[in-house]
Amino acid sequence: MEHLNENDRRCVIAEFYRRHMHLKKSFTVNHFFQVGISKRTTYSICRRVENGNSVERQVGSGRPARKMPQKKREALVNQSHGKLGVSLRKLGRKFKIDKKYVSNILKENNVKLATRKSAPKYSEKQKLEQKRKLRHLSESAFSPSNGTEIIMDDESYFTFDGSDTANNKHFYCKKGEEVDDKVKFKRHKKFQSKLLVWLAISSRGHSTAFICPSGNSVNADIYEKQCIRSRLVRFIRESIRMAILYFGQT
Repeated sequence: MEHLNENDRRCVIAEFYRRHMHLKKSFTVNHFFQVGISKRTTYSICRRVENGNSVERQVGSGRPARKMPQKKREALVNQSHGKLGVSLRKLGRKFKIDKKYVSNILKENNVKLATRKSAPKYSEKQKLEQKRKLRHLSESAFSPSNGTEIIMDDESYFTFDGSDTANNKHFYCKKGEEVDDKVKFKRHKKFQSKLLVWLAISSRGHSTAFICPSGNSVNADIYEKQCIRSRLVRFIRESIRMAILYFGQT
């Protein structure tokens, strides 16, 4: 149906309805709804067939085009940019236009829908403390030029099914066709199986990873024995040995 022009599509719908007039009208309507034709359009064509009228659309028929003044367009854009609780429906009701028209105006003005990002909420005291620590890190005492190495370590949790990865967050589907429930729904247990991964990094590389199965968390005992004593200390010693060999060669 997509490769046909509008009048050809209307003729196809009319011919289909004539062949199946012994069935309910909803049979024809639902048939073409599956291929993307609105029910309202199909019902209108069926009534034309019943009344003996032409099903071809006349030039200039339909609702007359309406163009919003430039000032109102600017007001619509200003009330959407950087605002929370705004939707196409709300804007459409406020400016008395269709939500599709609202969407077109926003697209013309490069206004796009964005997702809010999660960020920590700091108090003023915490912000001042951050500045103090960052300034402390940037001082000469922590500069690699004075022989000081900064080592960072952290842990993360990863699911076995990969449902939390960015690539598995969205999916595409054809209009009117069903999708497998495994794709459509992101099912998860109350206590989902995960892997704990710990790692330390510096400008000289990274340590060996500590991987622990689900049911465990980094408590004081695990952090000290498995991360600090076993892996971090070994990583520091290997980094020092590499530095000695490097400067010994030069």
